[in-house]
Amino acid sequence: MAKVHTEREYATKLKDKMAPTVANKQREKESAMKRNQKKSPAVANKGAKESATKVKEKTLPAVANKESATKVKEKTLPAVANKESATKVKEKTLPAVANKEAKESATKVKEKTLPTVANKREPVKGSTMREEMAKKNGLHHKVFSVDNYSVNEYTGEWLDDKKHGYGTQIWSKTGSMYVGFWKYGKPDGEGTQKVLDPKLKDYIVRYAGHWKNGKKHGMGLYFDDDSTIYDGQWAKDHRNGWGRMYYPNGDVYAGQWLNDLQHGQGIMYYANKNIYVGNWSAGSKDGNGSCYSHSKRRYFEGVWVDGSPTSLQQLSDSEFEARNQNIQSCIEILQMWNPMV
Repeated sequence: MAKVHTEREYATKLKDKMAPTVANKQREKESAMKRNQKKSPAVANKGAKESATKVKEKTLPAVANKESATKVKEKTLPAVANKESATKVKEKTLPAVANKEAKESATKVKEKTLPTVANKREPVKGSTMREEMAKKNGLHHKVFSVDNYSVNEYTGEWLDDKKHGYGTQIWSKTGSMYVGFWKYGKPDGEGTQKVLDPKLKDYIVRYAGHWKNGKKHGMGLYFDDDSTIYDGQWAKDHRNGWGRMYYPNGDVYAGQWLNDLQHGQGIMYYANKNIYVGNWSAGSKDGNGSCYSHSKRRYFEGVWVDGSPTSLQQLSDSEFEARNQNIQSCIEILQMWNPMV
């Protein structure tokens, strides 16, 4: 029993000795818990701050990128706006620029062509655009003009206020008419000239043939007042070249002409059936020639001067027959031209 009591006492003493230590530990634990409780908000805040910092660090690049993108956008927006405005301005100005370029090109073309047009048209100095537009061009109906108190009439085609193309002109003062082609205000090409016959009171043909620069030129048929008819070549309003003339008395000449006169080689078939074949000069027999006398049935050769023979030689019968064949050939040629021979 004493031993048990001793153990109990020992345990109690040991407990008493350890109690303060346990109490201290409990107190220390409690104080530590209190300190921890005091510190926990700060730690929490610190943790929150740390987490927020980490989140911020993570989000900062995105925000930075967003901010930089915003700044870039802000910087580029004016440029884009300027570009769009420039595009709109360009779109608005393009028609004006195109019109300006077209006007400039038209001006250049006009400047290049103006000398040619001026040389061709020879406009009156100071003429306005209205006057240019008022010029007659193309096909027109009757156009009347006054010349020395006489009224002329033209119906036909025009070019730059000049008769050009096919048309009919009537000159009331001279009583003549031209029907045919025109070129820059003058007869040119195929055309017929007519005159008013006071007896018939109608127009009759004076000349029918080719014209050039307002004059008879080329092949043409001419009817004179005395019933003389010329059919042949013309040059500058005169008989020039080959042609044949039918005289009112029945004589017929066929050969060369120069300035309305027989000149060169030619044949004259007289109404009395005499024939001359030879050279002509200024409208007269001149030079070597031969003639046939129908009444004598003889053939002569010789030289003529100013239309008269200076020396003639009668041919023999054999020579006459040879020459007669040539004469008959000439007659046949003349008959082809004029059945009345």
